Amino acid sequence: MQKVIGLYYFSGTGNTEYVVQILQIKLQSYGFQVDILKIEEIFKQNIAIKPNEFDIIGLAYPIHNWGPALLALQFTKNLSNVENKPIFIIETGAGPQGAALNEASTLPLIRNLESKGYRVNYEYQFSMPSNWLYCHPVPLQRQLCKIVELKAEMVSKEISSLTKRRKRPGLLSKLLIAFGWYPMPLAASIYGRILYASAKCNNCGKCISGCPVGNIQKNSDKIKFGWRCTSCMRCAYLCPVRAIVPRIGKMIVLKNWYGAKALLSRTDIEDNFITEKTTGFNARYKKYLLQKDNIA
Repeated sequence: MQKVIGLYYFSGTGNTEYVVQILQIKLQSYGFQVDILKIEEIFKQNIAIKPNEFDIIGLAYPIHNWGPALLALQFTKNLSNVENKPIFIIETGAGPQGAALNEASTLPLIRNLESKGYRVNYEYQFSMPSNWLYCHPVPLQRQLCKIVELKAEMVSKEISSLTKRRKRPGLLSKLLIAFGWYPMPLAASIYGRILYASAKCNNCGKCISGCPVGNIQKNSDKIKFGWRCTSCMRCAYLCPVRAIVPRIGKMIVLKNWYGAKALLSRTDIEDNFITEKTTGFNARYKKYLLQKDNIA
């Protein structure tokens, strides 16, 4: 009998959604039925979460400040109790695999999941272009997006064959989670309050309709930001005129960020930015990009 995967995901600026869409196709090629479900729509429409409708649960989200996106964490809190239900975790993050900054990123979720009877046997991070503070070189952004299909094939094969893949966070990673990520809800709320729409704003309303938590409203023809921000960055990059910026730290919103689909549609960017000869800061991506069968 065909097994059914319920793949729940949250995507702030589109990279995780891009990965999920490719992963759905690859998993289907291994004989699974894959239903993809948007976490934000579950919350907005108050849709009941029914994990027992699926043989396997998948959870995908971006890494925010060394930990899980806040909506993904809330999703795990809302899950009902089960008995030994298999679940796999897919993350997208700006750093290379194995970087101490992200190695403990799943811990807050796993605590919730295991306490509710879920069995986490598989975790995988897709390295994607940064959309916050640091901008990868555009050719590297494209190369990271282009390899998603190859990595999704590998992940699907491993999930199909019941391969166990778990992170092994060290002390530094755990300290970063404890002191850098747990204050995230408060920091995200404050970040939302320092956002504003500059004079470039054309009142198109895309930021209002696109906000996953309904934190943006129009008041007297001015865009206003509330206290529910999760710092997903969607509004800043969804804005067609890039009018949304923070009052403090304007460098947080990147000028040369395009998103996976836009990058892959371009033909003016070199494809092999990272090679065996690459040295310096970006050489840390060599293992992820050049080792074709990166199985732990």
